[in-house]
Amino acid sequence: MSSIKQSTVDMKWGILRSFGWSDVDILNRFRNLPYTIKMSEAKMRKTLDFFMNELGYNPAYLASHPNLFTVSLEGRLKPRYEVMKILNENNLGKRKLSLYYVFCFPEPKFVKDYLLPYKDEIPYVYESCIKRHLQIED
Repeated sequence: MSSIKQSTVDMKWGILRSFGWSDVDILNRFRNLPYTIKMSEAKMRKTLDFFMNELGYNPAYLASHPNLFTVSLEGRLKPRYEVMKILNENNLGKRKLSLYYVFCFPEPKFVKDYLLPYKDEIPYVYESCIKRHLQIED
């Protein structure tokens, strides 16, 4: 972190504090994955809002799982969360897994385990995800 301006560190620290993070949580996050301090202010705020306000994760959990901040919010996190929510609402799916694991699965495993088995029950979800995946590939 020595190549980052102190004002940038202070700004990122302030963002995390504004979401209720303690100094210990902030230090843990940056110790575990220091390059996440380079995340843009906007992305940091959006990601924190999603995890903390939409999903109810607490700072200590997020600090101990900093790699959640390394995957795309719009490209992976939100779409997978929506799929899991629909599967749960329809009483489909395997055992209850932590969203953390679902977020971290490679795309082929996610498709194989959470889309293909239910493509007949929820075809609109399957088609939407496959279309999104194909757009990412282009």
